[in-house]
Amino acid sequence: MGPTCFGHNEAFLGTLFPLKQALIMNTLAKIGTIYCVFLTSLKMDVLTTLKAAKRCWRFGVFPFFASFFVTSTMLYLYSPHSANREENKVSIYNFPNVFTLSSFAVISETLMELNILATELGQIALSAAMISEILQWSTMELQFNSNLSAEFIVVLLAGVCGFGVVCVFIVRPLVNIVVEKTQPGESMKEAYVVMLLLGPLVMAAISDSLGLFFIVGPLLFGFILPNGPPVATTIIERVELIVSELFMPFFYMYVGKRTDLSGIHDHWDVALTVQGILFLGCVVKVLTCALISPSYKIKPKHGVVLGLILNVKGVVELIFYSRMNKLGVIYYFLFLSVPQLR
Repeated sequence: MGPTCFGHNEAFLGTLFPLKQALIMNTLAKIGTIYCVFLTSLKMDVLTTLKAAKRCWRFGVFPFFASFFVTSTMLYLYSPHSANREENKVSIYNFPNVFTLSSFAVISETLMELNILATELGQIALSAAMISEILQWSTMELQFNSNLSAEFIVVLLAGVCGFGVVCVFIVRPLVNIVVEKTQPGESMKEAYVVMLLLGPLVMAAISDSLGLFFIVGPLLFGFILPNGPPVATTIIERVELIVSELFMPFFYMYVGKRTDLSGIHDHWDVALTVQGILFLGCVVKVLTCALISPSYKIKPKHGVVLGLILNVKGVVELIFYSRMNKLGVIYYFLFLSVPQLR
């Protein structure tokens, strides 16, 4: 129904998605992504994952940097506009940064669906994904903030650290008080449930106001909450079905409505070349995991499986691509790479 097919007709698209309805749909789509990321992080035991990350940190560091280096280098060399490489620097390096991401939330959800989260390979994949995502966020912030003043960067870092301190030393103790007031076997009070469910929205607003991506707040909020009964079980029981069956379809509709694939037919060479470069980045990540695996006394074939797991993409990547599309990063990259688009 989007601009790729029937929605290419503006009259049809305007009738199907009027402005007032589109605003409501966009709001519900963002609410769905906030709670989807929050619920996924709520199911995770972060302390156990961090302890395991110290033991297998190579799987999180080397595959990410190898894939990022190969992808960004190929995209840099592919750009025919050498005079505009500095102007296109953010697009060239930000695009592979997002594509080489191993999202902790997506991989954990995938491991749970495959029922291999409790296995040794699943724990290694989860730890590697956490390290990779930390590196991805760090390098992305450095790319975006490389031209900013030192004072602004200091203020940004201070805000981020303050946000983390508030979550750990204020929000978590308050939640622990709620847990202590709930007797074993009893359900939580409705007022407590409502307050906890408003938390992801508040955290999303705070993280967005600090200059971070809005899903960082809900992700951190889910990490600091106790992942057992009564908090996690009550919240998941109340909202998981609503989020997956009601809110998330609005997000997928939002992505489809803003994606127009019909423009590729004039530039198949660019599309196939970029896809080939990104596919090469995935292959490099798999090979790197296979080469590192003997250092941990893991069979190379299991390292290949681990590399395939780290290449899994999901809703978090769709959120990033949607944001890049809205900011014009993807179009700007193609704009400088395809002379015909001028």
